[in-house]
Amino acid sequence: MNEKLKQRIVGASIFLAIGIIAVPMLLDDYPDERAAIDTDIPEPPRIEFTRLSQDVVNARMNELAAPSEPTMPAAPRLVETEPGAGTVGDIEDLTLSAHGMPEAWSLQVGSFAERDKAIVLRATLRERGFRSYIHEVTTDGITAYRVFVGPMLQRAKLDAMRARIEADFGLEGTFTRYSVASDRGLVGG
Repeated sequence: MNEKLKQRIVGASIFLAIGIIAVPMLLDDYPDERAAIDTDIPEPPRIEFTRLSQDVVNARMNELAAPSEPTMPAAPRLVETEPGAGTVGDIEDLTLSAHGMPEAWSLQVGSFAERDKAIVLRATLRERGFRSYIHEVTTDGITAYRVFVGPMLQRAKLDAMRARIEADFGLEGTFTRYSVASDRGLVGG
């Protein structure tokens, strides 16, 4: 190989290496500028610690380790969520399912083939203070949108609401048992 060619190749390699190292350094911004951009970090919060003696820690540990009397939790209070209603007064009026859960009742006040009509009725009932919902049901390929008032735990209270709905809207309702399992067919809103 020719001596001049070797020198040219070595020289070109050196220039290439300098270019690979120097060009990124020239094109990159200065570290001081990068630090000025990244320093918008807030100050760390101040945490004040309380010094505890070994005696205080031991006393607290002994207190936690001491046996306690087993107690049963207080019986839950059932609350009726009808507008203007308070707690359920007569627990004897409630009926329990086979699983020991309170059964709830709903009042079906309408069934529509058109979703919009069901939504209008639900909105009207809600404006008058009745808690209501829509349940979508498909039977033999036909979809119906059923409008319900409730659910309520006491059928007697729902019966009183039924009389008000019949007087206000002229709608005769039908009692149905409310089941949480049927919530998958609810129409939102």
